[in-house]
Amino acid sequence: MDKTKTAIVTTLITSIATVLVAFIGIVPQLRKGDQDTIDKLTTELNQMKTKRSADLYTLSGHVTRNKQPVTDGVLIAAEANDSVAPDDTGKFLFPNMARKAYWIVVTTQNGPTRRLLINPDESQPDAAGQEITISYNFEKE
Repeated sequence: MDKTKTAIVTTLITSIATVLVAFIGIVPQLRKGDQDTIDKLTTELNQMKTKRSADLYTLSGHVTRNKQPVTDGVLIAAEANDSVAPDDTGKFLFPNMARKAYWIVVTTQNGPTRRLLINPDESQPDAAGQEITISYNFEKE
């Protein structure tokens, strides 16, 4: 009986030692793979940040109503999820905008609302007959 117990204990210790030695060899390689993945993702993120900052523009313009500056309204660039109020001269500024089409919505406290699709690659739409006019420019930052 004593020899059987000794053989079982020796087998268990040998098995445990074998598993531990295998982990000692495997774990650093797993961690190296993780570090390589982290390095790759960090590089991709930095490239995306650089590309995004190169594609940003400033959208500015002027809002008038019957040829007078609109100062009591709000402009909304639909895709930007942001809004700005025109200044005392009716001018507005949306910084850090990508160069693409946007819906601009102007609403005033006591007057009409105007919605306009602006596109940096097309000429500004004719505002004839409109009570509220919106002019705009896309400029590279």
